[in-house]
Amino acid sequence: MGGRGMGGPARSAGGLLTPPPHPPSLRPPSPVPPSPVPPSSISFEDFTKLDLRTATILTAAPIKKSNKLLHLTIDLGTGGQRSVVSGIAKHFDPAQLPGQQVVVVTNLAPRKMAGVLSEAMILMAENAAGELAFVAPPAGFGAGWTVR
Repeated sequence: MGGRGMGGPARSAGGLLTPPPHPPSLRPPSPVPPSPVPPSSISFEDFTKLDLRTATILTAAPIKKSNKLLHLTIDLGTGGQRSVVSGIAKHFDPAQLPGQQVVVVTNLAPRKMAGVLSEAMILMAENAAGELAFVAPPAGFGAGWTVR
């Protein structure tokens, strides 16, 4: 019988068998490195202040003063259109972006980047290889819907 002292499986408090831990040198490699720990937490009340909405990219163009930024025009449905500056130029061909559905933060204070006003922020996911993907609703979902 594999008891605790012999390196075999141990019984958890619920009576289930749990495998012994692997020594560090024998642990299987993790296929994806773990995400870094967030630097700080925000309260639920702070999170609820974010206005996240679905949107559709209408136009996309490079910004002359930058090799990293694209100037996008997005449709927020009944919320109208907004100008967005996004640091995705090295990851996406602007000609392929019109029609792309996205999720945006609509209530950030507007700010100029490379001389262009940005009135929202597009949410992106980034993997361990540095590749970006849009956080987006299913195709055809529509623009202007609240994300919760």
